[in-house]
Amino acid sequence: MNVATKKKSFYALVITHFLTILNDNLYKFLLVFFLLEGKGLAENAKILSYVSLFFALPFLLLAPLSGSLSDRYQKRNIILITRVVEIFCTSLGAFFFYTESVVGGYVVLVLMASHTAIFGPAKMGILPEMLPLDYLSRANGIMTAATYTGSILGSCLAPLLVDLTKNLPINCYVLSAIICVFSSIVSTFVSFRIRPSNVKNHSQKISYVSFKDLWEILKDTWHVHYLSLSIFLVAFFLLVGAYVQVEIIPFVEFTLGYPKHYGGYLFPLVALGVGIGSYVTGWISGKDIKLGYAPIAALAIGLSFVGLYASASSLIGVIIFLVMLGFFGGAYQVPLHAYVQYASPEHKRGQILAANNFLDFLGVLIAAAIIRVMGCGLNLRPEISFLCMGIVVFALGIWVLWLWKEHVYRLILSAVLRKQISDSLKLDISSVPLCYFVKTKSYREVRRVLAMLPKTTRSTVVILDHQLQPSWTTRLVSYCVPTVISQVEDSSDEGVKEAWAVLESQRIKKLLQKQPDLCVICLGKPRNMELFAKVLREQGIHLKSILLIEPDTERRKYRMALGVD
Repeated sequence: MNVATKKKSFYALVITHFLTILNDNLYKFLLVFFLLEGKGLAENAKILSYVSLFFALPFLLLAPLSGSLSDRYQKRNIILITRVVEIFCTSLGAFFFYTESVVGGYVVLVLMASHTAIFGPAKMGILPEMLPLDYLSRANGIMTAATYTGSILGSCLAPLLVDLTKNLPINCYVLSAIICVFSSIVSTFVSFRIRPSNVKNHSQKISYVSFKDLWEILKDTWHVHYLSLSIFLVAFFLLVGAYVQVEIIPFVEFTLGYPKHYGGYLFPLVALGVGIGSYVTGWISGKDIKLGYAPIAALAIGLSFVGLYASASSLIGVIIFLVMLGFFGGAYQVPLHAYVQYASPEHKRGQILAANNFLDFLGVLIAAAIIRVMGCGLNLRPEISFLCMGIVVFALGIWVLWLWKEHVYRLILSAVLRKQISDSLKLDISSVPLCYFVKTKSYREVRRVLAMLPKTTRSTVVILDHQLQPSWTTRLVSYCVPTVISQVEDSSDEGVKEAWAVLESQRIKKLLQKQPDLCVICLGKPRNMELFAKVLREQGIHLKSILLIEPDTERRKYRMALGVD
């Protein structure tokens, strides 16, 4: 496909995805308002937990099936089939609203969630197949913005349509549900504009409800550094999002004192914030995937929850903190989604994304349990519940900040040194982890290399001269980035230096057992660095040289380039 065709195909996918999210949220909120008519605080918590349960359950049970289908068949065909199924589901939903069937409403909710569960791995898995990897962060930013724009319209349209049609002779929920039918028809026609990809694996067996297979898939992700944790952090985001989406309704009714369906007007502020935060983060990330945003954003999300508690008596304060909550939520999850897609092996990408979906909606299920326990069991008011969630999220942010301090440090370096350095060096993705080698003469050069390396590439610093131990001004490098300092004196025999290099090569080999690529940043005297590189090659480590090029009259910034091996 040429560039123009790829763009048209991508935007058709975005529109299809947007309309699907709009339908899911519109129907779910219509069902919530239908079920909550005349109910109290305890009954609210009970019904809201049931809605979350029935919506999340298909994503859990169908995760293995949806992943294997996405890997075995063309993802475009799966997208088209699920669009047709959606037309049937929305039509059935309008019928059950007409008959005022509570059971029927829950049945349609399960069906809507089921087709979306199968649609999910196909829509996310097709992105790396239709777009260059350089554009994954930006594409994920656009997809996430579409997700939350759909959430905004869906959750806004539900109370708006109920208000506009409540005085009509026909059931107001029926007319509102007809909008879902129309939207699903439009999304079906648009989805035909998505171009098919050639990635499929007919040897992939179809998996059904097998949690053992899911566990095996998740175990496979342990071989890729950061991937497992990224998947779990994405799932935690869904937990928090599902919790806010549902808890905002009793918050509006029992804390702010407005009618319950006004919650449908406030939640879009969160979704608007997520959409803006996602787009801005994708735009700032450019062609790189910057995991360092995730822990910083998690801390900000926790503080936003605390702000909601503190400003519960002020509508303006609530609005500000809801938008902040969404904005930092978008900044949190864009790099995580992009990294999961980037780092997942191509032949298992659909299954890994399905396992990701499984954990996502396990988070939604846990959110339902949290709402049930806090609302019915502990009888906590909604603002107190928000405070508790804020403390939990902030604690998680501190933990992830500790684990990913290297990413945060490199992210800060790239911002601080942006006037000195050029864009990140582009490195091709490989099926086996590669080892890059950079020679530096000072800690300043080490920092510049760390800032310019792609953020998906791991780094380790090797200091070959005992006298170059970090001082108080350079201690942050060794604190944030894995650093090894040679204790061998410069005057020592070469045999001693070679013996130390052999021991260090074993550590590097162990690091290379996992994806992604590794960059060894070497600091020392030229002869010591040459000796160290020679020993690494003798130990079977294939080194790809990267050169740090100083500014000249033509280029006024430091840049890096691949050397000739």
